[in-house]
Amino acid sequence: MKASSVVSSLALLAGSLVSASPMRCRADKPAAFLLAGDSTTAVQSTGGGGWGTGFLGTLTNGAVGTNYGHNGRTTVSFVEGGDWATVIADVESKVSSYTTYVTIQFGHNDQKEAAGISVEEFTANLQNLGEEVRAAGGEP
Repeated sequence: MKASSVVSSLALLAGSLVSASPMRCRADKPAAFLLAGDSTTAVQSTGGGGWGTGFLGTLTNGAVGTNYGHNGRTTVSFVEGGDWATVIADVESKVSSYTTYVTIQFGHNDQKEAAGISVEEFTANLQNLGEEVRAAGGEP
């Protein structure tokens, strides 16, 4: 066998060992999903609405969820109106019993000229929201 074949075989073996390593298992706690967003997430009238209600209806195995979505919200108004503080408080209350995930769905209203939110501000807002979720012990 040529030296290059031996090296290639060893590289493949090493790669398969690395990829076969198990990821950190979080099965010790059920999941909690906290949904933050605009109307695309929010609870709507019967038979309508965003994806949030449908998603929460699929949870099993002790998973729980809360839809904090509000129609017309932006990354700025969701924070300024107090909704974000409620989400973060819920993260902090759940992390000891649940692996807590926060979905962050904004953009439809942020992009409107009347909102006055630049792409750079929107990007920074999303990054800040994600960092706050992590600081509270959750996963964005």
